[in-house]
Amino acid sequence: RLRSLKNRLTPEQEKEYSENLNQLHTLGIIEKAPPSKDKKEFHLPHHGIWRKNKLRIVFDGSAKDPRGVSLN
Repeated sequence: RLRSLKNRLTPEQEKEYSENLNQLHTLGIIEKAPPSKDKKEFHLPHHGIWRKNKLRIVFDGSAKDPRGVSLN
């Protein structure tokens, strides 16, 4: 999903998206996941929606991990 997202974004949108994620990280809303030694990790998918030139990042809480479990 991340690769697909990056392919769709213009350089300006990618910069805005990155700045928005950094702001969410600074505010403590999101956090970087520590490296996993057993490689059994799951990252919450997200994408951006632009409306009236304003970005909103949407997290997909219904995405299932390899065991079939979701946050929803």
